[in-house]
Amino acid sequence: MNKIFAMTMAAALAACFSSPAFAQRAGTEAALQCLLRQGPPGCQDMFVGKATAPARQWATASADRDFNRGALESSQFFGQATADNVYDEKILRRQVTDEMDIYDVKFAHNEWSVYIAPADEDGKIRHLAIEFYAPHDTNQIAGLAPGRF
Repeated sequence: MNKIFAMTMAAALAACFSSPAFAQRAGTEAALQCLLRQGPPGCQDMFVGKATAPARQWATASADRDFNRGALESSQFFGQATADNVYDEKILRRQVTDEMDIYDVKFAHNEWSVYIAPADEDGKIRHLAIEFYAPHDTNQIAGLAPGRF
């Protein structure tokens, strides 16, 4: 009986981790690369509307900022924001969309939570939020939103 339960749980968890519903959405990975100045020249033009101002601060070089944050150590997809998550709601209430991918970006001296809305049909990112702390909710790791097991 325990063997069957364990196999069922393993299959359910594997389905959750591989579900396309929890995959990165269109344009968010390219947007992150641009914010980290690893994208092609002029990539900051992909940010329009409310995303323009925050993107401009991070997609351009700044010796002071770059020195203070240190070298890039890692960046990874953390999950998708949900309006029913207390940590995400703090971010989402200032946005027009609830559809945002979260990236955990680690530097030598600090860590960011980067919320990026998927690109529109024209390839533009219209919503962006950057918080200067690590993502909080462990239920979002690998895309597991609360209540989705």
